[in-house]
Amino acid sequence: MAEVVSALFLLLATAQGSTSEERKPDFSGVWKFNAKESKLEIQAPESTTVEIVHRDPVFRLTRTHVIQGKSDTFSIELWIGGKETLATLRDSELRCRAFWEAGELVFVTKIHSPKGEAENLVRYRLSTSGRQLIATERFRGPGQSYDNLWVLDKE
Repeated sequence: MAEVVSALFLLLATAQGSTSEERKPDFSGVWKFNAKESKLEIQAPESTTVEIVHRDPVFRLTRTHVIQGKSDTFSIELWIGGKETLATLRDSELRCRAFWEAGELVFVTKIHSPKGEAENLVRYRLSTSGRQLIATERFRGPGQSYDNLWVLDKE
């Protein structure tokens, strides 16, 4: 009997694991910066809009910050769990990859610039209501290191 119970438990645990794999969040939508709920160690932008088209494994992100009245837009398309994506941002070369870890989408960017090497790691998740995109960001580079909590509301 104990062997049957153990076998059923193992089968149930395996089935639950595959079910949770199937329930990865869909980050698609237009998201607006919520300054009140965010906690930034950098100067907060006047506004930020993030537009995401997420059809796993394809993840397209377009981010627009407005800082001191100037708009700064960056777009990228990543293959989740796939190879690195190369991109440029101003005078920097970016090597980006994305993967799932513990229900969060992790976006790692290695930055090569004239100032030196840096790394930006962002973990994306949705609030329990699905109405907020929460991004924890860790940036480490020459002359600048910070940790941010970005909260964005779905439009």
